[in-house]
Amino acid sequence: MKTLLVFILLVAALSSAEAVPLSIVNVSFPAVNCIFDPTCRIFVGDTSDDIVLNGTVAVGIEHFLQSRTFTGSPGTPAAGLFGYMYRIDLIDLMSTANVACVTSFRIPFAPLVRTLNYDNLGGADDVFVGTGGGLGTVAPTSAEQIGDTITFTFQPPVCAGASSGEGQTTFFFGLVSTEPPGFVVSQVVDANAMAYELDARAPAASTATATPTSSGTPTLTETPTSSTIPSPTSTRTSSATPTDTTTPTPSETPTSTSTPTETATATSTATPFPPCGGDCGDDGAVTVDELLIMVNIALGSAPAVDCTAGDGDGDGHITIDDIVNAVANSLTRCPPTPTATATLPPTDTPTVTVTPTPTTNHAPIVPSLGIYRTYPGYSIQLPIGVTDPDGSVIQCTAENVPDGALLDEPSGLFRWTPRDDQLGPFSVPFTCTDDGLPPLSASGRLTLKVSPLDGCSVPACDQAAGCQTTLVDVTQNCCFEAPSVRVAEPVADCPQGRVLFLGGNTGEGFGRLQNCDRLQVRTFPNAAVLRFHLEARCLNVNAPVIVHARMETADRLLFDRQSLVVLIPSQDGYERRMNVVFPVNGPAPFFDLEEAEANLTVTVTDFDGVMVEEHLRLVLTFRPLPDLPDVDPIVPPAP
Repeated sequence: MKTLLVFILLVAALSSAEAVPLSIVNVSFPAVNCIFDPTCRIFVGDTSDDIVLNGTVAVGIEHFLQSRTFTGSPGTPAAGLFGYMYRIDLIDLMSTANVACVTSFRIPFAPLVRTLNYDNLGGADDVFVGTGGGLGTVAPTSAEQIGDTITFTFQPPVCAGASSGEGQTTFFFGLVSTEPPGFVVSQVVDANAMAYELDARAPAASTATATPTSSGTPTLTETPTSSTIPSPTSTRTSSATPTDTTTPTPSETPTSTSTPTETATATSTATPFPPCGGDCGDDGAVTVDELLIMVNIALGSAPAVDCTAGDGDGDGHITIDDIVNAVANSLTRCPPTPTATATLPPTDTPTVTVTPTPTTNHAPIVPSLGIYRTYPGYSIQLPIGVTDPDGSVIQCTAENVPDGALLDEPSGLFRWTPRDDQLGPFSVPFTCTDDGLPPLSASGRLTLKVSPLDGCSVPACDQAAGCQTTLVDVTQNCCFEAPSVRVAEPVADCPQGRVLFLGGNTGEGFGRLQNCDRLQVRTFPNAAVLRFHLEARCLNVNAPVIVHARMETADRLLFDRQSLVVLIPSQDGYERRMNVVFPVNGPAPFFDLEEAEANLTVTVTDFDGVMVEEHLRLVLTFRPLPDLPDVDPIVPPAP
């Protein structure tokens, strides 16, 4: 009876336990995907359930809770684990009176894996938030766990918009579990403490599971082929491997004269709990004091190392199930651990003769090189990065080297500072040869793009990696003349050749836009729109992509919204979509837009979470414009 009373008190203590805060770390896509897949590309299943808050009306399809599930691939930190990401999207939810907002999100989620390091900084993290390279503007400010329920708090909240397309969406926020996905009932809570039940995906072991109800689902989502994935049963099998402490040399014939014997543990099937769960002292019995130690560990008042025998699944946490198992063991003696010994039979004395093997030379290895982007006047010191698997000395030579450039043969370092008249794509074939017997070679190609530098770009260059640019502040005019030089885009394999262009032609062709090109504003009674084309390479276009576009002048925000867009592959290797339209925010009239300079940033995210971005300074006009010339990509000759 004393033990039973203690157990009741333990369960009551756990039920009233204070919330356990969870650590949150910001990450970027696709970098965080590398935790789950060696190629940093994850294959996901998406489901959603519509959200309509009190005091709002749906004016489009983007008003939902999105659940995204995926699995960790072998050879990764998350191998064998299950990933879950969530996003609250209120973009097409419009408030009819006071602004309606979501302040928190609750979901049953257990067990939670707390051993992964999502940002490669510090220690393990509990929750990751994709604040870079993906969708969203609002992040959870805190997360806590009470029992099997996790609550995410948003402060500031996620709010519906005052008009169509002006609502907010969260970033993707994610967790990992050892359990496969199933359907559960989650809740979003608004600013008036009103809770709304929504179907979601979470670990199948979570409580409060529910059968999903049919609801409108955005085009981007897909239904996973299976909602239940059987968990494997691990089996421990004894085995013995003799150890040889003698390393033979080419002229030595070692002889073994001893007969090894081995002690092996009998084959057993892994069980959910240790043979004596709760036996902290390893004395064959579970005492009341040991039960109290386990409760203190579960409440966070004692470290897990105080009773490793109480942690049934080895995840570093004590659960109610662990304590129930320990109470059962306290009522009886702990079950004995089955062991068995076996003596290996004598084996024949082996005689090993080692014959020297001739060394085989291997060719140097050329890495996959991307496009090096730069501007005139910026120094290039680009390492080719060729290695030799045998450690041989490598000499590299290059052909068609631009005037003033040099490939340093011993180091394989390409050096060049382009002049103002050296614009365009450049292809530099090279060959690297080792000094092995016989000498072997490998060939590769350096691909560079030297673009004209205009007054609207702020370059940040690395001699070994190339240049990236940002735009000057929109309050500063920088377009004093139209661009005069248009440089072709070199071709490179994926993913190194991933790129995004915007086009502005209204007649024939695409018309790639550059800084200070003009873009026509089309007006209607009390309304105006801007339209442009999309052209991308190396994206997964088997499903619609998410296009996030933001445009602003010094005086007004023209638009900041997301759309689902289908890109169509073409024979030249690009995926395109013509005439993507974005309404311009009021108020009308729009006369202030004539000859106004505007910063346009467009981000495209594909179904794998891969993101590519383009940003331009454009000059707006109401007048019709001539088509811009198309510059065909230059395909380098085969090496």
